[in-house]
Amino acid sequence: MYKFYRFNHILATMCASTIILALLFPGDALAKSRKSLGWDNVTRLTRGSQVVVQLVKEKRYAGKVVEVRDSEIQLTTATGNLEVPKEEIASITRIGSPKFANPGLWMGVGGSLLAGVGRLVGDAKDLNDINSGKLNGGQHGQALVIAGVAVAVAGIATFIIVGKPRVIYERASAPSGASN
Repeated sequence: MYKFYRFNHILATMCASTIILALLFPGDALAKSRKSLGWDNVTRLTRGSQVVVQLVKEKRYAGKVVEVRDSEIQLTTATGNLEVPKEEIASITRIGSPKFANPGLWMGVGGSLLAGVGRLVGDAKDLNDINSGKLNGGQHGQALVIAGVAVAVAGIATFIIVGKPRVIYERASAPSGASN
């Protein structure tokens, strides 16, 4: 039984250390080449995507996408509908998923529940074995606990990554008529 407890302790420590390191050094954990920030990213936005549009003239609009065309983006903002020409846009940032729509949240919850169920089922089976006179070392439910912890860690990582706002478009250079 002590080996099982010690293994769970080491596994939990390793998972916690990995999460802490990923939070402290996200650039190292998520390092990849810089993606293109062209208009093609904007054309892939779906209706209802939440974005923030930064204009060249220092204005900023936050809203939901209605439609994207080759020359403009249409938004629904708090003040009404708005059509913004591509030439006036400095950058567009896609806002991350709302917390309850983020799949990482549900992965984390599911993994935690799986680990808890594995622990409960394992303990119940171990108690049953002890009551019937068998002493097998208490290994029941260990696989479910390990799988649950792994899924929970993956869910937390997904929650962190998916929830971040991301710049999807940046103007290569300011138009010739714009002034700073």
